[in-house]
Amino acid sequence: TFGIETFNPDLAVAKRDNDTRASGVIALAKELGVAPKDVQTDFIAVAPEYDYVRNDEVRIKRLMHYNVKKTVVVLLRDVSKFENMLSGALERGATNILRVRFE
Repeated sequence: TFGIETFNPDLAVAKRDNDTRASGVIALAKELGVAPKDVQTDFIAVAPEYDYVRNDEVRIKRLMHYNVKKTVVVLLRDVSKFENMLSGALERGATNILRVRFE
């Protein structure tokens, strides 16, 4: 399970960057011969993140950026492709490796 996390003050930019990165991970799986049924987006979340500043004893909430998160699950039926999938996904924009299971 690969996590893709992007941040930007402009929601459209954060989402577009996340979509581009996720598409790169999915395209890599396809290039490695992973069947489409073995690749899926598993989770999507979009949330604003704020910081707080004090101004004359008043606490002001200020938008820092939007955080867009997505996970892509890849089922490899050929374990010899593992290292190429892992390294390639990081090169193409995955920011987290959330779960690796060998069964």
